[in-house]
Amino acid sequence: MILSILLIFFCIRLVSLKISINHSKQLKADGAVEYGVKNSKFLAITHVLIYVLAGVEAFINKDTFSFANGIGLVILIFAYITV
Repeated sequence: MILSILLIFFCIRLVSLKISINHSKQLKADGAVEYGVKNSKFLAITHVLIYVLAGVEAFINKDTFSFANGIGLVILIFAYITV
């Protein structure tokens, strides 16, 4: 179950990353200047790695869904809803 949840939010993250990249391209086409290009790329890579490594950890430890996982899931869903 945990791996399924991680996969769902990983896919959501990839979609939001694609939207962000499209917005960035549009802003640059309109004349915007991007500062911290390396930081942006490292941040995107870090976000993807967090999801991948969380999945690896859940797989290796054979984690089950617990109360703490539920709290984290509620916080994550709330964060996506309120944006």
